[in-house]
Amino acid sequence: MSSTSHSDVYRKEHFVRRITALLALILGASLLVACSSDNNASKHPDMNKSNSSGEMDSRPMIVGAPEIAVSANALSFTPKEITLKAGSGVNIALTAGDVEHDMYVKGVGHVAHAPKGKTVTAGLQIDKAGSYPFWCTVKGHRAGGMEGTITVT
Repeated sequence: MSSTSHSDVYRKEHFVRRITALLALILGASLLVACSSDNNASKHPDMNKSNSSGEMDSRPMIVGAPEIAVSANALSFTPKEITLKAGSGVNIALTAGDVEHDMYVKGVGHVAHAPKGKTVTAGLQIDKAGSYPFWCTVKGHRAGGMEGTITVT
């Protein structure tokens, strides 16, 4: 005869069901976290840095420097070509019209990030003469043609 009672079998089955449900819950939560979409993860690594308010950081303004207005709208920067003097600081006033946009300069890094409908002003100084491409790091924007060039003389 079996020494296992009906209630022992029920308890074991109930325990196995609870453990199985718990493991399924943990696995589901892990998959949700791993597969969740995060727009910032698709941007340049510098775009993953946020300030204390949770917004993406922009470079600090340069006090007394001239301002260059840059409009970011419909996968395009206006102007697309910017000329600067080597070693002279400027402030880039980036306005994002349709959606969030940012400005990343090759060899310099992330300059500014502007939320939809906002203008953010950020300082930029390049000390070495040359041609510096810039682009928007928001996913798909650079591929859509959102690029420009800064010429430093």
